Amino acid sequence: MANECIEYKKHLDQTGNLTDPSWMRDGGYFPSSEDKTYVGFVPVEAERDWYVPDTVSMLTEQEFVNRLKALHAASPVFTTDYDADTQEAGEPLNAADAEAKARSFYNEMIA
Repeated sequence: MANECIEYKKHLDQTGNLTDPSWMRDGGYFPSSEDKTYVGFVPVEAERDWYVPDTVSMLTEQEFVNRLKALHAASPVFTTDYDADTQEAGEPLNAADAEAKARSFYNEMIA
């Protein structure tokens, strides 16, 4: 099943908690503190039988990469692997490696 990448905001449920929208298939990725948006994925329109609001932004690969580059520049999104033996966090990736990782993530998720 092919997916589309979207940028969306959380919804307020009946108890006052923020949740992913009910139509979201896989979301909550890469939150932006600036505009309170997240990245998620839904099946392409031809493969779903439910409505995704028109106000949701569909992201192309380049738009997704640009979003992550901006997030990574502000606060590292991608790091080297966590070392479980030494319990040391990974180091931030440089811009080129972060971009490559963002493209790889995007392509894995839309496939």
